[in-house]
Amino acid sequence: IKNWIKKFFYRDLGTSLVHLRVLWLSRSCLIDLDGIPTLNNLKELYLAYNEISDISPCSLLENLECLDLEG
Repeated sequence: IKNWIKKFFYRDLGTSLVHLRVLWLSRSCLIDLDGIPTLNNLKELYLAYNEISDISPCSLLENLECLDLEG
C-alpha cells in the first residue's frame, strides 16, 4: 500500500506543481516511477539510493537534463 500511496502522490504533485524544475527523491524507498511523467517540466531528477528497476517513465520527461541514479 505504501507504493500505491506514493504513486498517487506523484500524480497529484505533477498537477499542482507544473513549474517544478528540480526534484530530490534520493533515499526515498522508491521501487517504481509511476506518475513521475506528470512532472513534465523537470530538468533535474535525483533518485539515488532507491530500488528502482525500470527508469522508462523518465523517457517521457522531455525537459530532463540531469538524472541521478547512483547506488
